Amino acid sequence: MERLFSGEPAVGVTDNSACGPVRAAMEAASKVMENPDDYDARAEIMWVGTLAHNGLAGCGLGVLGLRDGDWTCHVLEHELSALDTKITHDAGLAVIFPAWLRYAWREHPERFLEFSAQAFGVEPVDSDADELDVEVTPEQAIEYAVEATIDELQDFNVSLGMPRTLSEFGVTEDDIEKMIPDLKINRGELFGSFKKLTLDDARKIYRSTL
Repeated sequence: MERLFSGEPAVGVTDNSACGPVRAAMEAASKVMENPDDYDARAEIMWVGTLAHNGLAGCGLGVLGLRDGDWTCHVLEHELSALDTKITHDAGLAVIFPAWLRYAWREHPERFLEFSAQAFGVEPVDSDADELDVEVTPEQAIEYAVEATIDELQDFNVSLGMPRTLSEFGVTEDDIEKMIPDLKINRGELFGSFKKLTLDDARKIYRSTL
């Protein structure tokens, strides 16, 4: 998913290559939760993992840090795992990634709409075509579609037993300030490619997950 949020112009084939594995992984993961011994579903997840990191999902402009995607959510999570080693990377990402999406989506809403449509089948409503009881502006329709997609992603994570908030780890407001100095050392005061973040932005993202 991270490679899709590059902020660079769309490359149709690459977008398809990035969203297809997301759908496949979600379907296979649900099967594994129902039957941990489902060999085919586990093999599917392993294959998705291979495709996710062999560069296929980031092909196009080939510019490191641009079409390559924005991995800021991983940077933010690393500080969580450093704060408390019981917080595994995947569990931390289950909380941080949706929070980063909510904070960053307005920077390039067209990329999120692509993700919403291809990975979750969610598209903005049309007040006229959909015969809604209330008027919805185009801007509101985009926001509703993006937020609905992020909600679905987070609900899916929770269905796998992942946490929804940092409070479930026992993380508090005071802990946020403990993470900021190392974040500054590791990434500087301005970081990210899809949306440039400051240390204050990082604080806001962390707080939103409490």
